Amino acid sequence: MYNYRRQTEESDRAVNIVANFWLNSEPIFFEILRGKVVLLLFFNYASREWVELSRYLKEWERRYFEKGLFMFGVHVPKFPFETNVENISREIKRLGINFPIAVDNDWINLSRYKVLELPTIILINRDGLISYSHIGTRRLWEVEFNIQSLLIKAGYRGDFPLPIGSRHEFDESFFYKVIPEIYAGYSGGSLGNPEGFASESVIKYEDPEIYINGKFYLSGEWYNGKHFFKHQPAEASLGVIILPYIGTNVGMVAESTNGEEINLIVTQDGEPLSDENRGEDVFVECGQSYIRICEPRYYEIVNNFDYGEHILKLFVISEGFAIYKFSISAFRTNREPVGYGG
Repeated sequence: MYNYRRQTEESDRAVNIVANFWLNSEPIFFEILRGKVVLLLFFNYASREWVELSRYLKEWERRYFEKGLFMFGVHVPKFPFETNVENISREIKRLGINFPIAVDNDWINLSRYKVLELPTIILINRDGLISYSHIGTRRLWEVEFNIQSLLIKAGYRGDFPLPIGSRHEFDESFFYKVIPEIYAGYSGGSLGNPEGFASESVIKYEDPEIYINGKFYLSGEWYNGKHFFKHQPAEASLGVIILPYIGTNVGMVAESTNGEEINLIVTQDGEPLSDENRGEDVFVECGQSYIRICEPRYYEIVNNFDYGEHILKLFVISEGFAIYKFSISAFRTNREPVGYGG
């Protein structure tokens, strides 16, 4: 995902958000926010970008709320389960998000704010005029510089900390080919097995043992949904997902469709993950690495230190595991811990 930054002439006036529901607040109206700098975020929660961005958002709120910054988000669904307000509420609580969230299941506000991709951050000045927009999670220190600039224009005269990530930030995807998103499901999925898709049906797949980057592969019996593949064997048997990839980090959007926790065994290049390269949602126990899946959300699997080519495998026995998407990146950052210098 590429960044797009737009510095306007501060002539576009922010319009009130239309929402199906509001979380953490009653409806927000810009008329009552005059005099404040407003950060308006458009996002969907089941994504790598949201998890990464949430860390910045919490720190920006801590640093700048008392200086005159007001933040709220607009959640726009990409997957069917993201229209469920209970799923959204559970995820923002899990990540410790306390600012208001508007739930826009009908995508009404995207065109009103000319939003082309998610996530998008829009900064609004003290007079209610749009001043800046930013797509994605690269170079977020630029967003913080603009927050500081608008706070000064709004009248703040105190000191500011150094923006998070402005010291060291490195994205190897500028130099190497990375396929950032690989979708499952028969509607636009990137399945590499020669058996192919069969909509709303169960197919028994075999591991072809020859892989192409940009595809994923299945072994076992899997139900073909429009947006997902679900492990659905006739009798208890092993299912495997194989993902060849080039990059540093891998995560997936997944869920347990039966509401019970499902443990998957995870290997990379035939070996268990370790404390050095496991993602935040992976745990190591008795020499094996596992990822525990339950509610529908983004799960971080691998966090390699170096860029490279690997084969990731997920082994599942339990029925009901569903995979929607893999996310791959080459982004590495060496920055001060969040909270530094606030």
